[in-house]
Amino acid sequence: PPAALIQLAPASILKEYASKGRFFSVRCNPKNPPETINVYGFKMGREYILSAHTLPIKEESSWYTGPVCLIHGTWDKIVPLRCSKEYDALYRNRELHIISGTEHIFLFHRHIVRRLIIEFLRQFYLQDE
Repeated sequence: PPAALIQLAPASILKEYASKGRFFSVRCNPKNPPETINVYGFKMGREYILSAHTLPIKEESSWYTGPVCLIHGTWDKIVPLRCSKEYDALYRNRELHIISGTEHIFLFHRHIVRRLIIEFLRQFYLQDE
């Protein structure tokens, strides 16, 4: 297993989106999606959409016992804050940082994200010494 995890706005909602055939403003038949769909300039393929239906996202995460740093913005319109809160309840050794007034890619708050990641890694690696 990885020594530590850092999750920025973790998209555990992907399975829900795929089962509804709804990826933000793009809609498709969840049972028979097209070869590709364009989501905010990124191509999402048919096999990816179909496989997302069965992804055991939370089940696969629940076994992990190492340190986890979760970071999420309150203005995230792509991945709801509830996803990070669900992970916060799932992991045992975790810290959740909610950044007020920032969106999914932390555009104007990257300095805060960078500081949180550095502090987390320093804490983690100093524990091993």
